[in-house]
This record gives sequence, structure tokens and C-alpha cells, in this order.
Amino acid sequence: MSWTREDQSELDRLRGKELAGTLTEPERAELAALMARVEAEEAAVLAPEMARLRAEVRDLAAELARVEGENERLAWAAGGSDDLERRR
Repeated sequence: MSWTREDQSELDRLRGKELAGTLTEPERAELAALMARVEAEEAAVLAPEMARLRAEVRDLAAELARVEGENERLAWAAGGSDDLERRR
């Protein structure tokens, strides 16, 4: 299902009536249906990128944990173990 110019025109018309306070109940239902289509299509289009970004966040969190652990080991090895204990 793809979004057409006619769909956009109808959505714009209905939103205008909504803002003006002149939307009828059938138009309100039509607006809700159009918005549901927009949201479903956006979700479908964005799903692959959102999955990629979630995986990137997981990878970065793992790398951060690794680097923080390495920093603590290096600080301890450099004689900063007392400072590390005070921060905990």
C-alpha cells in the first residue's frame, strides 16, 4: 500500500477541517483511518533502520563496558586503586 497525492490531499483537507472544528463524525473516522495508514507505512519503512540502530546501540554499550573495564584495570595497575575504591 503506497501513499498517493490524493491520500495526502484528503489528509490535508481533513486536518484543516479538524483544526477549524468542522469535522463530522464520518470525516473523523476517515481521518483516523488515514492516520493509521500513515503510521503503519512509516513503521514499515523505518523498521529496518530502527533494527540497525538498536544493534548499533547494543554494540556501543558493549564496547563502552569493555573500555570502562579496561580503564579501571589500568588505573589500578597505575596505582590508583585507592581512588577507585573511594568512587565506589
